[in-house]
Amino acid sequence: MSDENFWTNSLRRLVGTDNKPKEQKTKPKGYSARANERVTEFFADKPRNVSHLDENWNIYSQSEVPYAAVTALSYNAVGDWRVRCEDEKSREYIYDFLRLTDFDSVVLDVIRDCCVFGDAFVEKVYFSNGDLAELKLRDPRTFQIKIDAKGDVLGYVQTVKTGDGSKTIELKPEEVVHYQLFTIPHSPYGLALIDPSRDTMKRKTVADEGITAAMDRHGFPKYHIKLKTPKGYEDEIPSSTEIDSIASDFKNLNLKNEIVTSELIEITPLDVKGIQNVEEYFNYFQSSVTCGVLVPQEVLGLGSGSTEATARVRRLMFEKLVRGFQRKVARTTEINVLEELAPDKKARIIFADSVPEDDAILAESIHKLMPRGDPFAILTRDEIRERLGYPPVVVANQKRKAIYNKYGISSKADEMEQPTNGTQVDDLQQTLNRYSSKVEDYLRDYVE
Repeated sequence: MSDENFWTNSLRRLVGTDNKPKEQKTKPKGYSARANERVTEFFADKPRNVSHLDENWNIYSQSEVPYAAVTALSYNAVGDWRVRCEDEKSREYIYDFLRLTDFDSVVLDVIRDCCVFGDAFVEKVYFSNGDLAELKLRDPRTFQIKIDAKGDVLGYVQTVKTGDGSKTIELKPEEVVHYQLFTIPHSPYGLALIDPSRDTMKRKTVADEGITAAMDRHGFPKYHIKLKTPKGYEDEIPSSTEIDSIASDFKNLNLKNEIVTSELIEITPLDVKGIQNVEEYFNYFQSSVTCGVLVPQEVLGLGSGSTEATARVRRLMFEKLVRGFQRKVARTTEINVLEELAPDKKARIIFADSVPEDDAILAESIHKLMPRGDPFAILTRDEIRERLGYPPVVVANQKRKAIYNKYGISSKADEMEQPTNGTQVDDLQQTLNRYSSKVEDYLRDYVE
């Protein structure tokens, strides 16, 4: 290294790194199976298999179990959320943007599209000055992904049908947020939640149609009508005209009819026991489909034979799955949206905990590790708050101080920076009592 570079780098370390050139990302050495020559050629010559995606939508929209499962996952994943950021102004700006763009609906539709199609595509719409304006969900069936041999996304292509044919729109990678819940190693597209159960759902549809036809048939019973001959005429056989005449009398039977015959006509109902073992067929397909869509039967209002303990364990596992979906969506949004709204501010989206039992278990374990008055405590106060999902004490106090200043509430704000013995210097309740007219606005800001 030359002396010039040595002194330049030393000076940069001394005065800071604001003027340091941004490091460029290097190309990976390995190749991606998602973009090998055969895959690239496929994408270049053929459109995406839209018929497969259309069939997925039909299965979701017309089958009760897939629809209930995807709906349960989507609405449980939305929940309450908040924004955490090092800078208070940036946090307010991000929160206002997400609220105005209806982030709840975005999450709801993103989870649904990922479960049904395997992917969700959200276009970032900008103002004329280049600022991010809103997020618009797009139909995954109209999108294709362009990638290079290393697996990096080069762009997106949307093809939509118009009155005189079709129209193609090119979108840059930074203009689209691509969500996936389950990836496929050899494809840039994701795996839909209902894909593994597609064949089972089709077989269930065939079985349902057969059972329905059987029920319809048994709702209108069939009869075996035997025509006898009187004594002395055993050798005579009823003519076809006589048989057709008697059959027509029994053709349009309904609940108001009564059957009256002579001794020469014997009527025997067929299959009076009804359909046998229908529940076994139903339970088999129901168990297979609910297992494939990762939703316990208890969540769908089924599983009447399960015990309370079994139902509780299944519910907890379902809630943990939902929390995983929340984290996946939140992380993708943080990288592609929040980082653009507030660069280098470490903004995060925190969803409300879908498993409250986890907080209770964690709090109990911390209590065992940190008994009150223990001089050899192994966790600091901020470490405990971090494990429970709360910001450090100083950050929380700075936030409260900023809100106090916003509403003109006098407090010992400076002393709040140094809490002692785990107690808060300023009595929040007394302060709110003195400023009762501002309590509602204050609490709204403080909770956010």
